[in-house]
Amino acid sequence: MYNHAPKDYVCPFCLLVQSIENEHNAIKQTDLVYQNDRVTAFIALRKWPNNIGHVLIIPNEHFENIYDLPIGVSTEIQKTAQAIALTMKEVYSCDGIMILQRNEPAGDQRAWHYHLHVIPRYENDNWPFSQRLPFPADERAEYAQRLKAKIEAHLPSSNVEKMESIRYAPAQHWDRKFSTLHQAGKDLDWGNQWIEPFIKPLHQAGCRTVLDLGCGTGNEVSNLSKAGFEMTGLDYSKVGVCSALSKAGSKAAFVVADMSYPLPFHRASFDAVMSNVAAHMFSDRITRTLFAEVRRVLRPQGLFLFHLNALEDRPFRAWRKPEVCEIEKNYILEQDGQTMHFFSEAYLLELLTGWQDVNLELVKLPGDMKMDYLPKRVWRGMVRR
Repeated sequence: MYNHAPKDYVCPFCLLVQSIENEHNAIKQTDLVYQNDRVTAFIALRKWPNNIGHVLIIPNEHFENIYDLPIGVSTEIQKTAQAIALTMKEVYSCDGIMILQRNEPAGDQRAWHYHLHVIPRYENDNWPFSQRLPFPADERAEYAQRLKAKIEAHLPSSNVEKMESIRYAPAQHWDRKFSTLHQAGKDLDWGNQWIEPFIKPLHQAGCRTVLDLGCGTGNEVSNLSKAGFEMTGLDYSKVGVCSALSKAGSKAAFVVADMSYPLPFHRASFDAVMSNVAAHMFSDRITRTLFAEVRRVLRPQGLFLFHLNALEDRPFRAWRKPEVCEIEKNYILEQDGQTMHFFSEAYLLELLTGWQDVNLELVKLPGDMKMDYLPKRVWRGMVRR
């Protein structure tokens, strides 16, 4: 959207992410200050004489400007910017920090890959009237090393969010669960219980393409494919997705991915997004990011359909899955390593601010102990983008 890169543009930032140094990319690996699976931060190639050592932060995936940038990636860039700013305050003893980001030629964008500047500022530093100068590679490397030596203490992954990122059950938890059920001749299958209330609204809205977040072993994907929808299932359990593929065959597409990260789809890719008792495993921050990602991949007027554990379900679940601790309000770590977020109506309504035609229903399910299903209390939601 609103792109200006020439057709033959060779992106130096993409080359940097791939660790390629050539005539198209003057940035060195020694310029790197920080890098993870989503963003890269490095010392800028040129310097202002009174603001030496400013840093650029880029998404590892190519997005030309802010209009294309997914919310989840933007969040990661801002977290990194905060860590860089705090590190600069410590290392450079600067008086302030300036964040600068440019889009399109009229916005003075010159590199056609989104980038955010973090610039140290000082009293009476005469920015931006001082002329930018060449910054030799050996000097850049020195500044990069000074920041790298101190940044770890300021990264979110080294404090609260490190705990958060490892708290929800990893893919291996579900791989084991699905394998154990398969070996016992069972499956995590609620039949059409979750999807039956959604089929009529999907048809009425003219939905054709549907994404199932947390599809597990693919029972609902398979059933909705038979009902005429073009289905895509996403789950981070490879065992679950392999089972799903064996059921749906070529009738549906499947992606192995973690929904707590930016969804691997373009903007407005689907007519509807569905998630049944799967999107309630996360902290408040990740949950908000996930809701924003759902909105991004939905077309205008698209439907978001879900079942999420209600706050009223907490005592039922604790009866058989003892709680170890409350990580956040109504976000629980359970004895087997799984996490569970219980949603109040007020919290859900807050998450759905800006959505249209919000329809929430508290559903009470008796459970089936023979099938190892607990009694449940869930929110059934149908909302429009």
